[in-house]
Amino acid sequence: MRENAVQRHYWLVALLVEMRRRCKWIIDDRVGTSANYGHPQECAAMASRQLLESFEIPLRYSQAKSTYREVSSLFFEAMTGTHGVDLERACRAVAKRKFDERP
Repeated sequence: MRENAVQRHYWLVALLVEMRRRCKWIIDDRVGTSANYGHPQECAAMASRQLLESFEIPLRYSQAKSTYREVSSLFFEAMTGTHGVDLERACRAVAKRKFDERP
């Protein structure tokens, strides 16, 4: 009976390892998300970053009324016509990314 429990334990561990591997793959490869998910927001944040860096203005994405987030919101409004969108997530992602790095 004990051998049976040990075998079930090893089987369960193997199953959990495989589930973790598959979940990591789904997260890393963004399986199921649209290729355009967040693209306009990131484009606006990138345009804002390029502008602010050309004037050596710091990219403060954690402050709601920072120049970076305000300018990103204005770029997004110009692109989409949507007013007053807070792009905190896109600004954070773009600010942390190396400039020549793709999403």
